[in-house]
Amino acid sequence: MRVTLLGTGDTTGTPTAGCDCDTCAAARERGVSRSRFSVHVRNERTGDSLLVDFSPDFRSQFLDNDVPLPDAGLVT
Repeated sequence: MRVTLLGTGDTTGTPTAGCDCDTCAAARERGVSRSRFSVHVRNERTGDSLLVDFSPDFRSQFLDNDVPLPDAGLVT
């Protein structure tokens, strides 16, 4: 089984526009940008895959990580 973290930011991504909290400020200073949370799980034996929590960043997450489109999805 292969697990790929497609996004590890919060519900708005990190840093959040207009937010001055320590986390967002540090992300801006370091040039870090994390997309919204999403996980791709692939069964390497069968080739089937599952996407946990589709995000609005779906397109860029899949292009950036070169993972196959999911066979099923789970929204938590």
